[in-house]
Amino acid sequence: MTINAAFNSGIIDTAVNGAVNYADAQKKEQITFDDLDKNIQDIVNKIESYDIGGNNPTPDTPVPPQDGSWNGEVNSPKVEGTGLIPVYHNGISWVDLTENSTEDEWNKWYDYENKQWANARTKDGSMWVWIPRYEYKIDRTAKIIDVRFIEGTSTTATSGYILHPAFSTDIGMGGWDSNIAGFWVAKYPAGWQNGQGTSLGNVEMSNISYQTSATIETYAGTITNETTKMSYPVFKANTYAYNNISVGDAYTLSQDIKNASRYGLSNVDSHLEKNSEWGAVAYLAHSKYGVNGQDLIQPNKTNKNNNSIRIYAVTSPESVTNTSTTQNITGVYDMSGCILERTATFLTGGTTSYKKGMPTGSNSKYVTLYSGTIGKSGDATNETRGWNVDYSNFVTSSYPVFIRGGSFGDNEFTCGVFAFNGTTGGPDNNSGFRTVLIP
Repeated sequence: MTINAAFNSGIIDTAVNGAVNYADAQKKEQITFDDLDKNIQDIVNKIESYDIGGNNPTPDTPVPPQDGSWNGEVNSPKVEGTGLIPVYHNGISWVDLTENSTEDEWNKWYDYENKQWANARTKDGSMWVWIPRYEYKIDRTAKIIDVRFIEGTSTTATSGYILHPAFSTDIGMGGWDSNIAGFWVAKYPAGWQNGQGTSLGNVEMSNISYQTSATIETYAGTITNETTKMSYPVFKANTYAYNNISVGDAYTLSQDIKNASRYGLSNVDSHLEKNSEWGAVAYLAHSKYGVNGQDLIQPNKTNKNNNSIRIYAVTSPESVTNTSTTQNITGVYDMSGCILERTATFLTGGTTSYKKGMPTGSNSKYVTLYSGTIGKSGDATNETRGWNVDYSNFVTSSYPVFIRGGSFGDNEFTCGVFAFNGTTGGPDNNSGFRTVLIP
């Protein structure tokens, strides 16, 4: 409302009269003109602060919490201060959510009750999915996983339930150095930057050299020494999966993602996915928030057979949602098939030359050690061993590194979210990796 309109409507007259009456009550002779003018201006400012006549902009759209705090149902996805950009899918493409987005748009960000998991992207377009803190209970006979989200970083589990170790401080079980509200997992296995090109081309290289001294034929060319640099990965749909990389190199490259400017991250830790984190995603996928106990996650069997550049697996297109943990576009893709995924796990006393760069002397928040042939709670080995006929071969001294999920070449009845095997961790055509972010 303009000041002229306020005069015409008599509002200012009324305000002035009110100010004068106040002056009379306080002895008019002690009130200066400046005092009256200030009183009138205060009233005018107060009037203009109201949206009389619709001249002021409408109130800002309430932006939901983005700091990992409890929203009444689940810990909100933590993007605040991280450089991650929240996104939703409009049926055609991913759309960034900003302070200018409408309430309806923000409501499309996530809804775990309806199997809509929260997604975000990094500056390079790589996609990430929020896995909120939860507790779980398993009925092994019925093969049912009951998941309940936990408020904030509470460590008190409901009777009969287990706080999932991936969110806890139990390092030996795959925990972190603090209780966390949740974590971001790469939506797809690592891929090569140029999608499905025939060579690396003009891509951004890291300053990290391959750590294997063997002569290896890769998409990047022939590696004959330890001076060849690795290119940064992307985590996107429909791109060649990053292969021919050792577990030590995948570990080192994942550690560097938090530092590389191409991703635009801050206040975030990045690392090679651990068994506990794989299990946390797999259990959530198998719960009512995902496929609800049904063996519905189809293996990605795409095989390009591109022998000239030694590329075979391709991450799923967005539209092929039957390879997603939610059977819709918001889930985590390719946890069954596509490419075998090394995890940051190691058998105590195991021997391999491919762990270089990956510290395996003791448990840490980055590496989980195993002993014997017994899995850990929450890691989707012991508790769910053999579910859905997924293969379940434990690590050994000669094959001390876990690989998860199966590859494009595995039998569709044996690979899956509960599949695991042991490997030397050496580079090969059908093995890759996935990265996790801890905000």
